[in-house]
Amino acid sequence: MANILQELDFSDKYLPHFKARSKDSQNNPSESSAYIIITLPPPFSNQNMASLWSYYVYDSSNDFSVRAQPPVIIPVPPIDIIKLCFGADSANLYIKAQVNAIIPAAYQIIQGQIVKEISIVFCIDADTNTQTGWGVEGVGTECMAVFYHTFDGKPQSALHYNYFGGPSGDEFDFSNVETLPYTDGGSSTDYYIMQIPLIVLGITEDRFIRIRSWAECPSYESLDSQEEFYHHYSMDWIGDIPFFVYVDLP
Repeated sequence: MANILQELDFSDKYLPHFKARSKDSQNNPSESSAYIIITLPPPFSNQNMASLWSYYVYDSSNDFSVRAQPPVIIPVPPIDIIKLCFGADSANLYIKAQVNAIIPAAYQIIQGQIVKEISIVFCIDADTNTQTGWGVEGVGTECMAVFYHTFDGKPQSALHYNYFGGPSGDEFDFSNVETLPYTDGGSSTDYYIMQIPLIVLGITEDRFIRIRSWAECPSYESLDSQEEFYHHYSMDWIGDIPFFVYVDLP
């Protein structure tokens, strides 16, 4: 299935929610978790990556979620994802998230609350098996990739990996976190790009993977406050169910 071109459109469509399974193992990671040392190649520029994109997922604009914590929906444009692009080279999976706004370089005051950071989350079920990995939102997550962006001109991407399934598929390890360089985007653009080493996903050949994705941001009462007022001040889910992406290796 080489050179496959796929599009998935969640725009203005209703699909039923999967319920997340309750997890308590976050505070009790397994001792058998292994660590992987990764040597990353130089990141691509956005211009050089244009030929990599082979799979696209679209989402409606201004579709902020009622699953956030405030009693009313709070629109935060820098987390309003409207398009995801996926591509791969021989070493990495690349993800580009396009948002419905120019991403600011400074904090914002939105409806009386301070927004100074956002996260775009990808729960990746690399073997499309809900019985392995961390069971959340309908996927068995082998790898959680998170793009953290702080409104100080210094976006960061952090990669959580080495999830694995126990007898009930609910064991995972948050202690193994690899910080990766973002490849492009962030402040003064309308997109974010991150790269995920295929070795983390266990991908050595073309295959489908399953993803559950969303964007979120906390709020603070003051710029100096370290304590969140709302952890989920605003959220934007990419569709209402997990989606499949085809990883097409060169």
